[in-house]
Amino acid sequence: MKKFYSLFALSALLLFAGQTQAALPFFQNFGPSTGCAPGSNGYFYAGGIANTAFDSYYADECYFSNTQTIQLSEPLVPGLTYTMYLHFAEIYYGENNSQTSGGDGSRTFDVLLDGIPVLANFDIHAIVGSRAAAVVKYDFMADADGRVDLTFVPIFNNAKISAVEIVTLGAASAIPPDNAIIDANDPTFPVEWAELDAKAVGNAAILTWTTAWESNNAGFEIQMGNIGGVFETVEFVEGAGTATEPTTYQFTTGQLVSGSYVFRIKQIDFDGQISLSPMVEATIGTELGINMEPLQPNPATDYTLIRFYGHEGDDVSVTISTLYGQTVQEVFKGRLSENGQQSFPVSTETMTPGYYFVQLVQEGQVTGQRLLVSPR
Repeated sequence: MKKFYSLFALSALLLFAGQTQAALPFFQNFGPSTGCAPGSNGYFYAGGIANTAFDSYYADECYFSNTQTIQLSEPLVPGLTYTMYLHFAEIYYGENNSQTSGGDGSRTFDVLLDGIPVLANFDIHAIVGSRAAAVVKYDFMADADGRVDLTFVPIFNNAKISAVEIVTLGAASAIPPDNAIIDANDPTFPVEWAELDAKAVGNAAILTWTTAWESNNAGFEIQMGNIGGVFETVEFVEGAGTATEPTTYQFTTGQLVSGSYVFRIKQIDFDGQISLSPMVEATIGTELGINMEPLQPNPATDYTLIRFYGHEGDDVSVTISTLYGQTVQEVFKGRLSENGQQSFPVSTETMTPGYYFVQLVQEGQVTGQRLLVSPR
């Protein structure tokens, strides 16, 4: 059993009252027990956290369903450089939680410090797994107002934070993890992504990716999920180890049911360091019939997206009409130039609020959906 330190005792060591500027080290724990900012919610997990002797700090969190900026209370000296430690643990999503399912990709978000990106598509579970501490180190220069603004941008599910430290430049964390600290000042990864593409061929998807170079690269986990869903690993492809020239890889899925799928690649080096590729999408359709995706968004205020699977040379028309049959927009009319998912964004800004009918005619077959345009 690891030794626990009380919140009061550590706070007393970290917080120095009575100083009006740069009273370092500064520490703030986030969670329902400490109070979350308006617009955010708190969550608490009564259990142990791996990779740390300071479980209580990671059992609390504040989470954000929308983009939110928190201004830390500690004023700093403008122009002076400091070190910040951001503390995270995935205490909600993961295979260890009997109440929810999900692993890598269950939660991704961005973090900005005074408007400068620090973390992009950050995935706690992909880095350390569930219920384990992850700490990010970042050096920054205090801006003119001496205040620190942390902005959290949810990408999939809620953004979150467990604790934040600000210390003098290069000083160590007071609650260090047992595993390595992620250095956001030097985002050097074992590979440099050059290209990633996914395309549907029949009822399978072919994923092709190229690395510009590789260093100590053990290989790649191919991860697949439905749109808006959680990723699962479907295959592992060995890497080139170390390569100074571009290297191209390819993976073909098994037969998939019709629908849209999202892919990404989790690269792993021989020391366990990882990097995540951007996400790409492929839509699997049937060779017979037509497959029109649900309109997104619907109801629509500013726009909606019309998507369907097609084949090169298909004769297609897409129109929007009133429920009485009066054509409002002819979105597309002609022959498709390529196989795969066809996407047509449509502006609804000038359309009168109410119901409309979106009709797709593909090789003589007709399908349609009702669209609701909401007031702005």
